[in-house]
Amino acid sequence: MANVRAKNVYAARYPCRFQPSRRTFNNVCDKLRQIGSISVRKIERQKRVTNEENEIGVLASVVTKEKKYYGNKKRLVETNEWIGVDLTEEETRIKWIMNREARIEREKGKKVKVSYNKIWIAGEIWRWDEWEELLRDENGKTKERNEHLLENIPLHTRQTMWFQQDGCPAHSARIITQFLNVTFGDRWIGCAGNHKWPACSPDLTPLDFYLWGKLKQQVYNEILTTKEDMKELVSHK
Repeated sequence: MANVRAKNVYAARYPCRFQPSRRTFNNVCDKLRQIGSISVRKIERQKRVTNEENEIGVLASVVTKEKKYYGNKKRLVETNEWIGVDLTEEETRIKWIMNREARIEREKGKKVKVSYNKIWIAGEIWRWDEWEELLRDENGKTKERNEHLLENIPLHTRQTMWFQQDGCPAHSARIITQFLNVTFGDRWIGCAGNHKWPACSPDLTPLDFYLWGKLKQQVYNEILTTKEDMKELVSHK
């Protein structure tokens, strides 16, 4: 393990110094994996003044600027389209790219369209949000969803499928790690597993790097002259 090797190297290099415990080295290694640094960043925040005058001002601002608050507005997913892609020149082929367009309803009939990209590499790796859709319904209960999608996946692919956990440190509890080890064996990616996330990028995964790297390569193959050209190339790719 990395913490054991680090402890041995420190003891050999500085034999006359105080020897930190193994747990100290373990914490340092975990911090390097999560944020890529051991420095402690302190954010100096100005203390907020709480008094009756400020409370009245905040309440008045909410009333006068109500249209800017959309926390409880309904979100509708209107399209869920699968696009078939075959990149045989790559070591790992992209089979499908799911382009999900979500429209958020706002007041006065205004809508804002947000696009999401998820990739499924050769039926091997799944993002957690897609896997969750297959396992849980809107009430959080275990349920087989999108059964037609799984039926179209070969049995061997389903048995060798990889699971990709998110990079949040709070989601690497021992009970979660044990469940993933029992369910997927060594076929899962996460902070607490054998296949780690890139340091200093807890929100970016190898799939994200591959998707955006491949998209950038295809878009910049042609000379771009305007912003509209870039938008058109990105949308078509």
